[in-house]
Amino acid sequence: PIVAVARNPPPYVHEDLRPALRRLREARAPDDALYVFYGSRLPYLFYEPRPDAAGDRMLGECARGNPRRYLEELDRFRGRPRVWVLISHDLPAFDEGPLVLEYLDRIGRARERSTSRSRVDSSPVILALYDLSDPDRLSSATPDSFGVPEPPAGAAARRDHGQRPLGRNPRH
Repeated sequence: PIVAVARNPPPYVHEDLRPALRRLREARAPDDALYVFYGSRLPYLFYEPRPDAAGDRMLGECARGNPRRYLEELDRFRGRPRVWVLISHDLPAFDEGPLVLEYLDRIGRARERSTSRSRVDSSPVILALYDLSDPDRLSSATPDSFGVPEPPAGAAARRDHGQRPLGRNPRH
């Protein structure tokens, strides 16, 4: 157990999704799509446990060993004029959040983007609205053609602190 904790120390950061979720509830139109980055999945489900009636929602999966998988998830929304993206718990060692945003900036246009921190030592929570309906921008990249950095050694075997596959009760 000591070696496990030394290799993967527990996170000591506070990420408050409530302001971003409040903005999302205010601004999200019925046909808007929502992509919840896998690091945001459990806290999102804590505050929004039931699927909402508005639009289309995708809860991302962990793909540390294959970051291209995040881009494949985002491609589900190609052609949509309004796609919200919620990113939190993005560990700097993996740079997955910046990869997601770089890809979205290439294939679409950010209509709105906000970053919030609830405390001085907190990790950022990013909420962005993208237009992914421009055919010219969409043709500029695909998950296969977009440059993806190599994941850190052992990334496929490591899991994020506190991020487990969803069980019966996503609040735990």
